[in-house]
Amino acid sequence: MPAKQFAGVDGCRAGWLAAVTSGRSTYIALYSSVRDLLEALPGHVVLIDMPVGLPREPRRLEGLARQNMFGQKSSVFSVPCRQAVNAKSYERAQALNRRHYGKGISKQSFYICPKIREVDRELRRRIEAGEDVAASIFESHPELSFQQLAGGVLPSKKSAEGGQVRVEILQRLLPGVDKAIEKARDLYPVSAVAHDDILDALVLLAVARGKTKVLQHADDVDPHGLPIRMLVPAP
Repeated sequence: MPAKQFAGVDGCRAGWLAAVTSGRSTYIALYSSVRDLLEALPGHVVLIDMPVGLPREPRRLEGLARQNMFGQKSSVFSVPCRQAVNAKSYERAQALNRRHYGKGISKQSFYICPKIREVDRELRRRIEAGEDVAASIFESHPELSFQQLAGGVLPSKKSAEGGQVRVEILQRLLPGVDKAIEKARDLYPVSAVAHDDILDALVLLAVARGKTKVLQHADDVDPHGLPIRMLVPAP
């Protein structure tokens, strides 16, 4: 990628966590909305851990992502249809997803629907305003990225061992990452930003800064012009 400014973004309880490099250092910032985040990072290539693109048919991207996982394939969940994403109750979302996609959705999927909806609406707004969203905003997947960078399955990110292994991977790739992690943990309470949210945002930043490949089935694009693809580490 020609751009020199990058950000990795993960959704968290308090909003959206962005990991960014500035010169020789890495910093982490919390934003209450996707709009605020993107407006604060103009000109950045942004990798975000959230579905981008909601087609009329079930997304095929998740199948490609699972094929690239060494293990823990359950961390790649099926994305609901746009109608289900906009539903106000789990029961309604289930019914709508069965109608449009022929299957229900998990509660885990439903619980992140507000985040999916926020991203979808903001990117559509930018497209309607004439912005070339496809050139700067990419969907990605932290666990797939960590596995690809490690070359195999990792311990659970919720465990002390799993967290340490992931920090060691990041230390090889990002300048000043130890200070960034320490500062973020001091700044944001766990009730707002979980420790693994910090690592997930950082690994997406590391992916954006390195050699990447695009996972995409043919030229999948949703009805609003959003490419359905995932940027992951190159082998």
